[in-house]
Amino acid sequence: MKEFKNFRAYFYLVISSALAALSFAPWKIWPLGFIALWPVFYLLETERLTLRRAFSWFVVWALSVNLLGYHWLVHTIEIHGHLPLLAAIPVFILYSLGTGTRFLIYFVLNLFWREKIQHIPVHPRWRKLAELNLLRQTFFWGMAELASWQLFPWYGANLVSADLLFVQAADIFGTRGLSLLWFAISFSFYEAIIDKMREQDGVLRKLLPGLLLFIVFHGYGLVRYQIETARIAEAEKLRVVVPQGNTPLSFSHLRNARSALYEAVTAMVDQTIRIVEQERQAGREVDLVVWPESATPFLSLQRSSFLRSEVNRMLQHIQLPVVINDILNDDSADKNYSNMSLLSKEGEVVENYQKVFLLPFGEFMPLANTFPWLKNAFPEISDFSHGTRFALFPHEKAYLLPVICYEIIPSGFVRDFFNRTGKKATVIVNITNDAWFGRSIESYQHMELGRMRSIELRLPTVRATNSGVSALIDSAGRISGETPLFEKADRVYEVPLVKLPPTIYARLGELWYYLGLVALALALTVPRLRVGR
Repeated sequence: MKEFKNFRAYFYLVISSALAALSFAPWKIWPLGFIALWPVFYLLETERLTLRRAFSWFVVWALSVNLLGYHWLVHTIEIHGHLPLLAAIPVFILYSLGTGTRFLIYFVLNLFWREKIQHIPVHPRWRKLAELNLLRQTFFWGMAELASWQLFPWYGANLVSADLLFVQAADIFGTRGLSLLWFAISFSFYEAIIDKMREQDGVLRKLLPGLLLFIVFHGYGLVRYQIETARIAEAEKLRVVVPQGNTPLSFSHLRNARSALYEAVTAMVDQTIRIVEQERQAGREVDLVVWPESATPFLSLQRSSFLRSEVNRMLQHIQLPVVINDILNDDSADKNYSNMSLLSKEGEVVENYQKVFLLPFGEFMPLANTFPWLKNAFPEISDFSHGTRFALFPHEKAYLLPVICYEIIPSGFVRDFFNRTGKKATVIVNITNDAWFGRSIESYQHMELGRMRSIELRLPTVRATNSGVSALIDSAGRISGETPLFEKADRVYEVPLVKLPPTIYARLGELWYYLGLVALALALTVPRLRVGR
């Protein structure tokens, strides 16, 4: 019987993980996101929690969430870490446990409450408030998300990011703040449904908080969405050409690698010229060209005369400003940077930006300066240095906020970038190369995580990828013009320039999230402290 109960607990955790995976990209069945934690809630209610069970549940939950949602990491570790599959799997397991600590923290907080706090007397006047499961569980989840580390940060609200009405409130609370609301709605609905099934009293009382939150924030979202889409329809447009060249990650396996690389550069230039000429022949003007990350890999405009000549040939034909990615070399400090530049139509560098937020194990090897042999052991991992400055790209119609690849994921980073550059940005330009992750769901997840930045800051995002998915995300969070994976593709995006004052989230950041945690903590502890006095 004990083994059956353990199996049942693990089954519930896997079901929860499956619901979470299906609610997120690429499936986006967002209603499942509001019930994804119900099996976990039921487990906590019906099983006696111990420290051993907390740890075993954490292991199963963390592994199943990552296996169902982030299984593409095994491919990345295997191929680009030069590890056999049998070695890549243990690395993936360690990663899953390391980034799944939120689940362990959540269980441990529940255990600590039952063992240490629950039995402390409560002041009679505040008893109903202090003993609300809804407040306690929401606080535990918020603290768990706050205290955990994630390489690819996602929060509860990301599971329902396809619910465009609910997530419109990200311009006030941010994604992390919305996660508290998402959890409260989910737990309130769960308690009401369970009590209804058990024919217990107080169903409406437990349903009401979640129902009110659901209605209020979907109502806000409906109004905000209609206002935003109307502004988008009337806004001036920035017409942006994005050529997806599908340039290979590596040429080292070819007999004449340099010749193949040069052919890829020439193909990228020819593709860009063709798109612009087609637009002009159709009577449509173009304002800007954006090349993806690694469209011309391994090359530097500083050092490669071939790249400079090909870019100049392109500029002579199109006579347009171009955003391009290359490697910037600082010989005086012996450093290399992942660089993004805005070139004028004459070929001059108007402004550039060196990637600040590098992806560990992708763009730099941690501890490589201490242990230089790591660089030789993992040659596919780039050896970039962190940039130190934030810069906007000025265009005659807009200010472009440049972010490279992973930088679009951390909400706090993009908000900080926006504020450090004077809150003047009108378009986010995100260039990336998701070919590292193979033909997988990663690119869709990357795009879905980045979608929230457009809503939080009310800025459209031009997503230019080397291997897909390229797309336009407008300031209401709508995605359009998606390209296929691992194919050459041409896109011209009409980017709406909705010029608004900075959002509440841009001004206040995570303040609402922290205030929510403090308010929950006070509601749970003050009534007990008053009895102590």
